[in-house]
Amino acid sequence: MGAVIVVAGIWLLLMVYEPLPHVRVGLGSMALGYILAWYVPIWFKHRHVKSQNRLLDRCRALLMLGSRAMEAGDKAGAEQVLTRIRRLEWVWRLGAAVPFRISLALWAMAWAIAMCIGIRFLGSLVVQYGWSGKVMTSSQMLSELQLTAMISMTAPMYALMGYFEAWRNPWAIDNCGDRLWQIIYGTRAVETAPVEERFDVPDFDGLTPHQIFGVGPDVTRRQLHLARRRLVQELHPDRWHHAGVQERKAREEALKRVNAAYDMLKRQVA
Repeated sequence: MGAVIVVAGIWLLLMVYEPLPHVRVGLGSMALGYILAWYVPIWFKHRHVKSQNRLLDRCRALLMLGSRAMEAGDKAGAEQVLTRIRRLEWVWRLGAAVPFRISLALWAMAWAIAMCIGIRFLGSLVVQYGWSGKVMTSSQMLSELQLTAMISMTAPMYALMGYFEAWRNPWAIDNCGDRLWQIIYGTRAVETAPVEERFDVPDFDGLTPHQIFGVGPDVTRRQLHLARRRLVQELHPDRWHHAGVQERKAREEALKRVNAAYDMLKRQVA
């Protein structure tokens, strides 16, 4: 929002006062640099959060796969799936840790400031050399860099405020490993969905249809379709033609559960 206000003000200035072309170039480069400095931290966070949510999607798909393998009597296959889930959950926890988030914020801020300074400085060089034909002196260059650095600090600082907000899908469960451990060994209690939320039949391994797809009660049809497609990409047997017969069979059964949950939710979504 801050970047939008600044850019709108610069645009209004350009349209109303109609300054000289070299002034337009200078102001335009400053506006572009400011936009990028504001956008880069947001892009970094969005990319990381999407990757984190993707890990949770894979964990839910593997949970259903391990459950189906256990149901078919393939305990060794289920244990292999549990190992994969534990590995993915470790990566997810690492990405959600405070030190990692701080390092990502610093990295994003460094990129944002560098891009803002670079674009603004390039615009200044164009203005200086293009209209005067003279190269900037060292004092002018130092002054321009100082001014640009001060301006560039404001945009990423505003965008980095979003780094204190949620970094994950609030509807996605993050204990798939414990749930599968319970299914395999049956000695560790984990929280399961209440009976009235599980629709009794079919059995979704203690998950509600909403939990299977990682969506909330106000999910739209498009969001539900995208969530289903992500799980299908992980489970579809055609993508695992190199796998053994037992694993392919387990994936087919898990995919049936996903489709059953999808049909249930689709009737409830407007």
